[in-house]
Amino acid sequence: MAGSRGRNIVLGCGLLGAVGVVALVLAMVVGVWLVVQVRNAEAPRAESGASSAVAGPFDDPYFCTSVLMGLGEPVGPDCDVAPQVRHFAIVDRAVQRYVPGEPHPPGLSVLDGPGGAPVDGIVRFETGSINRALYRIAMLDPAGDTNDPFVPSAWNGRVLFVYGGGCGVGHGQGIWVGANDEAEWIRSRALLALTRGYAVVSTTHNIGANNCNDALSADTAQQMLDLFGSRFGEPEFVVARGGSGGAMSILLTLQNYPGILDAAMVSSAFPDAFTVIGGAGADCRLLANFFASDAGASFSDEQRAAVGGHASSATCENWNNFGGVLDQALDESVCVLWVPGDITYRPNDRPDGVRCSLTESNAASLGRDPATGAARRPWDNVGVPYGLRALEDGIIDPDQFLTLNRRIGGFDADGRLSAGRSVGDRAAVEAAYSSGRVFRGVGVDTVPILVLVDDLDDNGDVHTMAWARTIRTRIEAANDGRSNVVEWTRGAEVGLPLERQGLAELETWLVALGERAPGDRDVSAAEVGELRPDSLTDLCAAGGAIIAEGSDVHGARGACTERFPAALEPRRAAGAPDTDQVLQCVTRPATEWVAERNFTDEQRREVELVFPDGVCDWEIPAPGTSAAHQPWFVYD
Repeated sequence: MAGSRGRNIVLGCGLLGAVGVVALVLAMVVGVWLVVQVRNAEAPRAESGASSAVAGPFDDPYFCTSVLMGLGEPVGPDCDVAPQVRHFAIVDRAVQRYVPGEPHPPGLSVLDGPGGAPVDGIVRFETGSINRALYRIAMLDPAGDTNDPFVPSAWNGRVLFVYGGGCGVGHGQGIWVGANDEAEWIRSRALLALTRGYAVVSTTHNIGANNCNDALSADTAQQMLDLFGSRFGEPEFVVARGGSGGAMSILLTLQNYPGILDAAMVSSAFPDAFTVIGGAGADCRLLANFFASDAGASFSDEQRAAVGGHASSATCENWNNFGGVLDQALDESVCVLWVPGDITYRPNDRPDGVRCSLTESNAASLGRDPATGAARRPWDNVGVPYGLRALEDGIIDPDQFLTLNRRIGGFDADGRLSAGRSVGDRAAVEAAYSSGRVFRGVGVDTVPILVLVDDLDDNGDVHTMAWARTIRTRIEAANDGRSNVVEWTRGAEVGLPLERQGLAELETWLVALGERAPGDRDVSAAEVGELRPDSLTDLCAAGGAIIAEGSDVHGARGACTERFPAALEPRRAAGAPDTDQVLQCVTRPATEWVAERNFTDEQRREVELVFPDGVCDWEIPAPGTSAAHQPWFVYD
């Protein structure tokens, strides 16, 4: 809301429907292809040793990509480029270049400006650099103003901050994944908000495919908004919009760095990288490997889906095809793109090479192993009884359950499949929670959040509907049952323009909050909830029409739950709680666990052999999950 976007510092150590999701994936592939073409021409490097107080040291090496993005050679130690301004015209919801002073193109859109006055659909588009990232700012500029400084005449005082999906360790500025072309970026990322008078901003550090370090994302967002405010005035409020990995960064920014963002509209949402990629991503890679083996080949599609907790067995297969952040250290094609292959890590011939992994990018939070120098790893599956719910539901039998858990395996220190289960570094596990890398939802109950949920489950998409429920469950569990989350679930068929309606509803909500407590961010969850528009409530839509709405549509049996049945993820299918935020469980002796279940004597003995370290007791709080939350944690 209006007022300073300051922070209290704790010093420490150490718009997508189903079609849109497919389009995003295809666009990301095109973006990857673009960079691969120039990979052999090494990009300029930023100076080594630089650090961010909020995120810790930058990835080293760090490559500048401004030349690749057509912005010219970088200047100085931090990949800086001078701001550049271009203009574009909105013509029948298409976007094309426009040169101020020339005649307007035929069909130029006329939009509602401040106070409802009509304004020409001319867009001022600015690029530049901030905190080593590249940025973009788009605002309506009906006069085609080329003056410096620019004084906006058609800005409504509000900002939409656009985040991008994916989860990559880029070692550099990155690219505009899916929308490198400026006109396409305006059309696909900014147009909806521009036509309502918003300014739209984004940076390459806020695109998950470039940067899966949420602390760096938040630090860059803060600096971007400070720059914007110094140039154009402090925004009335900032709404964040993003899907998939972009949603992760948004949610973690709301939790860990309150005051940067005022509201969020997320889709295809995941809560955080650590519990998603280290949970479902890692588990599915293990399950896919098992099902491809002789021991797992006999499992039917129904059984495979049940073991993974999904509606389709293809979901785990797609997680496996994703590659996964766990093996990036061994796959130079994922050591993102502009990092030369001859400097990447190899355990035998390049042990000191560049490691591209989620843990390395977040080493400031996790710490480093003093023996190897590598980032500590929190990945753990000791005691996880994979397929437990499928066993209890009679979908698999005890012998299949035992074979699965005997052969499931884990990952070694380099992310390679191993026969033994993964054992997480306890210090890393606890640090993942205490540093805020796991989204627990602490303090997020006061933030208006609209979650757009697309039913992609039957298609095997990894963005399952279960994650939306998990996000809300975590927020409510951390805040005594309170949240200001609204879920809109829709079928895969296209037909209901929820993004435009959603932004309008959040706008109404934030305006009411600003009128109740102008400039005051210390508003209770109850007060926020009281000001929510009556028209903004949970709903489910199918076939282009709303089939159910109200506060209980996603929980109570009815049209919504029948049309969109809730699925699980592998850990929840193994008995984990609905919050699904356990990195490393507490185990109980296998003899105790099996005594409560219907196994033969021979199978009981086998359980003890399969689980020598015990079986997860999901009712006992896991290590790190009770750690105190420290907002605005920074590094010396």
